[in-house]
Amino acid sequence: MREEPIARARAWVLYGQVGFVAFLLVCVLLHPSGILMNRGVSYFGDVALTRLPFSLAFLIAAGCFATAATTLPMTPGLRRYAPLLRGHAALLLAIMVSTFSLDPAVITLHVALGILLFVLQIVAGLWFAGWVSPNGPTRAWLAGLVAAGGMALLALLHVLPLLILWQVLFQAAYTALLLRALRATDVRAR
Repeated sequence: MREEPIARARAWVLYGQVGFVAFLLVCVLLHPSGILMNRGVSYFGDVALTRLPFSLAFLIAAGCFATAATTLPMTPGLRRYAPLLRGHAALLLAIMVSTFSLDPAVITLHVALGILLFVLQIVAGLWFAGWVSPNGPTRAWLAGLVAAGGMALLALLHVLPLLILWQVLFQAAYTALLLRALRATDVRAR
């Protein structure tokens, strides 16, 4: 019976990330030149035309991650994921809200929250890769996570273009690692 709640939790994570990317795609379709601004996902929160789909992207992802946390069975192995999922949801909301300010202190906070989210996801990805049997797909997703994170950092520093691309690829790799880790942890708990 434990498989049903873990399958639901994994589905909520996937729904959140698919919703996130889908509404970011709406932002890009509404304002395609936003990609070239090299300000990443957050640029779309500053543009009136894309503010609603931008907000929906973050709200859906945060809501789905929070729901996934409440859906998880509280077995010894799986219970450690709930704070991670709740923290991820909280950071997404804080990042979204801090996008809408012109105050330099809030803008600095926004950048710091984004960096914090990425660092926590890299640390979690390393933990997932250590927790999940280190097989080829896991190593590939971890390499993708680290590579996309490095490229995002270079784009944030304006060394590379297309920050949004690296952010989305980073999230995809993180999601794949999280889903694999949840499944592997549940299997080990049996």
